[in-house]
Amino acid sequence: MSKSISGFSILAIVLFSSAGASAENQDEPLRPNDTTTNANIVNSEGKYKGDKLSFPYDVVLEDSGSNSKYCLPSGEEVRVQAYDDKTYEVYRVSNWGWTSKSDRRDEEKLRQSVLLGAQIAKANTDDLRAKAISEQVAEGKTPTYYCVNETAEYLPRRQLVRAEINKGGFIPDNAVMSGFSYGVLLVPYKYYTDSKNFGGAVTVAPFAGYRIDWSNIGLEATLVGFAGPTSLQGKDQSGDSTNLFGLSFGGGLLFEIKNDFNLGFVLGADKVSKSDRPKFEDDSDLWLAISLGFDFSN
Repeated sequence: MSKSISGFSILAIVLFSSAGASAENQDEPLRPNDTTTNANIVNSEGKYKGDKLSFPYDVVLEDSGSNSKYCLPSGEEVRVQAYDDKTYEVYRVSNWGWTSKSDRRDEEKLRQSVLLGAQIAKANTDDLRAKAISEQVAEGKTPTYYCVNETAEYLPRRQLVRAEINKGGFIPDNAVMSGFSYGVLLVPYKYYTDSKNFGGAVTVAPFAGYRIDWSNIGLEATLVGFAGPTSLQGKDQSGDSTNLFGLSFGGGLLFEIKNDFNLGFVLGADKVSKSDRPKFEDDSDLWLAISLGFDFSN
């Protein structure tokens, strides 16, 4: 195999592979939570323990154990302790157990806003609703209210709730979700920045990173770091091609759009043994890989 091939050919191969995969799965599209996705690859897909959730709207968490209702204002975060197909066990994020005075003041404002929401929910006329708001203004408070629900109270810090899915707006697929991620990174080609060569040097390496999934707008981003073996093309003293093995390491930023289209940027370097360095001119040089449609983490 030639060590240098055109960028156009590489892009064509990547786009063709993506189009072929989409055509094969056209009748049975894979979902983000589909357990058959990447069934043979160890990764964090569909695993949410320890992740943080927040919503772009107010949510009333309904505890399946106590039947109590708790208000989770928009933007407030909860952490997932456990989950199944019907409920999520969550508690409000507590900044690793430490709460500042400003945090406590903000919490009290949120609690008062939830109480105002309850008053407005109980008011059966516009006049009573206006009165509840005017009382807040008279007391010098900002008339902000959350979760207009008669019985919901502000979710206390570190209160574990077994929240029922699809009730009170608790729909995990609508949440902004963040947490640690892991899996296997596949980089089928590289552009070496010093030699200006495209190489079909394959790297298959485990990665770990941090993922933020903005489900409400259909965008997921993962910042990753990786290290693992790589297969390289070198030249011996006679100028003939020879296969080499080395260590590849680096980092990248991976995107998934609408659960369907992938975009990735990966930077790294390849390291070979001291005896193989004369055969591989790109040893320790920076390389770049960019994907359109191809999933580096699949």
